[in-house]
Amino acid sequence: RLGPEKGVDLLLGAWERSGLGSKTTLTIAGNGPQRALVEAAAREIPGIRYQGSVGHSEMDNLRKQCRVVVIPSRSYEALPFVALEAFAAGRPVVACNLGALADLVDGSVGWLTNPGEAALAQTLVQAHECSNPCELGQAARRRYEQSFSTSTSLRGLLDVYEDLSGD
Repeated sequence: RLGPEKGVDLLLGAWERSGLGSKTTLTIAGNGPQRALVEAAAREIPGIRYQGSVGHSEMDNLRKQCRVVVIPSRSYEALPFVALEAFAAGRPVVACNLGALADLVDGSVGWLTNPGEAALAQTLVQAHECSNPCELGQAARRRYEQSFSTSTSLRGLLDVYEDLSGD
């Protein structure tokens, strides 16, 4: 969703500030109130590619092709699904240290940053220069399997029901 709460404008400013547009590509997918802002940025700022609104399978393909998933959210989300999807795909995450993202993301699976342009730009550069993104991605996948996979979640839910029933 391309809305102010998701921080897409923050990401665009940080991307431009980082200077990474001459070295790599930032791919943005989605739709929402800031779509026009993203479309304009894709025309004006080097290295930005806007995919528009994409289906679930295309989003999975984009995730598999990326080096890092960036979550510049400005809101305090309880359990950001995009982070779980990145982990499931074995991709490290760059995220603003707000809400559950501050608990989900650490140095073993990605990078946390303050939600400001300068801090995010610096973190984007660090992620780009990382020599071991595959290791971080593998750790992210392990975290997903251990804590968030369907079987793990179901087992946890059944344990709660068992505790509540007193059996």
